[in-house]
Amino acid sequence: KNGGIQERFIDFASTATGATGNAASLLPVDLQNETIRMLGDLSSIRSAVDVRTYETDVEIPLVSARATVTAYTGEGQPAEEFDPDFSKARIRSYASRIRTKITNEVLQDSRGNAVGEILKQQAEATANWFESRMMSDTAAQSSTDVDGLLATNFTALPSSPADYTCPTGSTTTDDVTYADLVGTAYKMKASYWGLPKNWILSPAMFTSAMKLLDGNGRPILQPAAMGTAQQSPAFGTLLGYPVLVSDALTDATPAGSFQALLLERSSYIVADRVGMVSQVDPFGDNALNGMVSYYLQFRSDARWLRPESSSRLKLAAS
Repeated sequence: KNGGIQERFIDFASTATGATGNAASLLPVDLQNETIRMLGDLSSIRSAVDVRTYETDVEIPLVSARATVTAYTGEGQPAEEFDPDFSKARIRSYASRIRTKITNEVLQDSRGNAVGEILKQQAEATANWFESRMMSDTAAQSSTDVDGLLATNFTALPSSPADYTCPTGSTTTDDVTYADLVGTAYKMKASYWGLPKNWILSPAMFTSAMKLLDGNGRPILQPAAMGTAQQSPAFGTLLGYPVLVSDALTDATPAGSFQALLLERSSYIVADRVGMVSQVDPFGDNALNGMVSYYLQFRSDARWLRPESSSRLKLAAS
């Protein structure tokens, strides 16, 4: 999609002929070495939080309990006992593997960069998949999945996000008020207020926030301080924080659902395993039919590290 006009898109679905859908009529590509892209590889979450890379699986120590001093120490009195208390987060790096089969004829007849398009589509599909899993309600520190940003089970962690629930009757994004967003932004402890954060809104919450005014009649969703929406993944600022929008943050029945997250950058991490592997196999199990296989393997994980420094806005259930 480009400029609102939907163009024919290459369909690389694998069959015995390798020319399904509209691939037969669209290829060979002529005149320009490009295709109209679907722009599915933009990840709001990866823009909002820290992204780290690791060569092996790792364990990150977490502070399990806030250290406190309870009283003055009197003259000649013994010092307070002060013992550290830690837990850990395991980075597991889950794998996504994709294979696309293309006929030799398609590759040889295409004057466009068909191979490059295959690899881009595979990378987009992988990014979209991980984004959908991160924007789920998977229990934090699950051993079989990434941590879901919308998780409600934080029993394996020492803390949970500072959730703000809208008052009774606020069951849609249009019911969310300026006060609700302020309540969400400052729901966490004051010691975390000054840390760098990013909003992630659902598409419905974003359009609703565009209509909201502050006490002086000014829109609370401000344009980006520099550049335009075409130059940045952020769509302006909300209460001073950059705003990102994720298609993965949606719900068919919005009542009782999370519609906005204010993520402190270090509270949640995306952890990639070093090296995204992409390879071509011209001699695979379909070589007899003149087909070439392209593989992509990507390993990544996402974990809550300090949920209490982030907050989430939840609509009322009724």
